[in-house]
Amino acid sequence: MKNKGSVTIFLCLMVTAMVLLGLTATKAVGYSLAEAKGAIAVRSAMSSVDAGYNSYIFENYHILLFDKSCNGKGEAYLEEQLIADVEHNLGDGFMVDELGVNDYDLLLEDDCSAFRKQISDYCSYALIEDGASSVLEATGNQDGTVSQQIYSDMDSATTEEPDDFSISFDDDEDDPRDFTENLTSEGILAIVAPEDLTISSEIVELYGVPSIEKIGYDFFDYQVDNDFDDLDMLKEDVDEYDSWKDKLLGGGAALVYATKVFNYATENVQENTAFAFELEYIICGRASDMENLKGTVNRIIGVRFPVNYAYLVSDASKMAEIKKLSWPIALATLVPEPIVRYLIAGCWAYVESIFDTRCLLDGQKQAFFKNKSNWKTDLNDLENSVNLDGEEAETGLEYKDYLMILMAMDMEKTYYRMLDVIELNTKRRYPSFDMSNAAVGFTLDTKITYKDRSICYREQMGY
Repeated sequence: MKNKGSVTIFLCLMVTAMVLLGLTATKAVGYSLAEAKGAIAVRSAMSSVDAGYNSYIFENYHILLFDKSCNGKGEAYLEEQLIADVEHNLGDGFMVDELGVNDYDLLLEDDCSAFRKQISDYCSYALIEDGASSVLEATGNQDGTVSQQIYSDMDSATTEEPDDFSISFDDDEDDPRDFTENLTSEGILAIVAPEDLTISSEIVELYGVPSIEKIGYDFFDYQVDNDFDDLDMLKEDVDEYDSWKDKLLGGGAALVYATKVFNYATENVQENTAFAFELEYIICGRASDMENLKGTVNRIIGVRFPVNYAYLVSDASKMAEIKKLSWPIALATLVPEPIVRYLIAGCWAYVESIFDTRCLLDGQKQAFFKNKSNWKTDLNDLENSVNLDGEEAETGLEYKDYLMILMAMDMEKTYYRMLDVIELNTKRRYPSFDMSNAAVGFTLDTKITYKDRSICYREQMGY
């Protein structure tokens, strides 16, 4: 009997222990399930934020972002929506004690690193090739870098003894610089712009756009010095835009991306935009299409100028033409003939560059390097020869290729001004949109209560 009593007590204790263990295990499993359900509820709520990306920007620019201000309603509104979503996902038995966005990953942070990454991802997905390859292939992997020998020859012009000149000339030979020195930006634009190209002078409000906030206003307004009366200034202009190969290589696929999603003078990608000439704005940063196109045209002339000048001074027959004009001008102005010779060469190369730019804006592909067959302008009739009909080259560069070269000159401005254009166009659909509120991810801290236990979460989510 005594042994039977002991066994009974032992069995009771065992059963009690197993029941307690079962209850504890059931409670632990309940907490684990609650914790898992809470994590799913939080992530689901966060996913709804990511799903609220700006569809206009994605469809037109292939960039995923959401507005952390919820179209002007404020960040507190976003947190309220998150709380409501989490509570709905949790159901009964749970309580949301605390919820707050700890941090946002913004599109503008770290020099637009998120924007750059999304461009790169899109270009990889869409099989868009590096922008530099097509341009450099057409130029034989060269840019317009002028040889040091040319600069040395120009330097020696100040001390060079002129050769005896036996070719006859008229004392009243016209100075070709009389034509170029009176060319304003407006006059050049009138020459190069197609007649059917509509150019607006309407001012676009730029206050608060990303590039102004980050970099400030850019008042740089380049134009080749078209008086051609100063040899040092001529050398500066030859040098200004001659070397761009390395910068173009650094621009990568983002340059081709820009030509595919933004408007420019020879291609209209989308309608109802703040600027008709968006890439020209990205290059110049001015407040009207008129000013941006004028600035872009002058820069393209600047890219063409050293290439044309380098060819011209290497062509003996063309330099002989120049020498025939330079002598009477030198005698009339008392400027040494060798100096006048190089100045007149600069003048002629400049007019040829205007002609090239006109052909580009007319939609023609033009050979990058010149030779006897594709040189078009006439030194003795510059004013009329600049309007000659161009012939499209089989291989060469188009207008958009020059835009890529110019954008590559300063990629920091290029990225920020891309975002300017996106913001300005988005504001036409969502007036409260501000790129400073554009987020690509966020971190959420949440504390919920399940029965008598608090559970804390920190979750991060982004595109």
